[in-house]
Amino acid sequence: MFQQNTATNQYKLVAALVNTALIGNYSVGKVAVNGILVPGDYNGKAVNLLPYFNGGYLSTNRNNVASSVNFIDGGGAIPLAQGKPADDETSNQYKLVTHLYQYIGAAAGCSSYGMDGFPAYQGSTKMYELHK
Repeated sequence: MFQQNTATNQYKLVAALVNTALIGNYSVGKVAVNGILVPGDYNGKAVNLLPYFNGGYLSTNRNNVASSVNFIDGGGAIPLAQGKPADDETSNQYKLVTHLYQYIGAAAGCSSYGMDGFPAYQGSTKMYELHK
């Protein structure tokens, strides 16, 4: 699947890693991955992070005002399982997930990051500002 070391293949590999982290295993694998958006448990305690992503909580700051934003409004898990960030390029999901691809690619030191086929990170590099 990723036989040649190209910018496009590096981007697809990062997309597969990020999408798996978000929704869990969507292809045959030996290690079970639950996924951030899938309710689960940790040390016997129920964990559900989905409301932070689907607008269920006032967990986002917009103009310094607590807000709720649906970050999975671009088709949810279906396009992620197809190796895509979203079905709609204008959705919050598309923006979040493509920024994750770009950010993780930079953090991982992908050799083709920023080249044609693997766009450079388009978001704010001030993580505190994004998550406060």
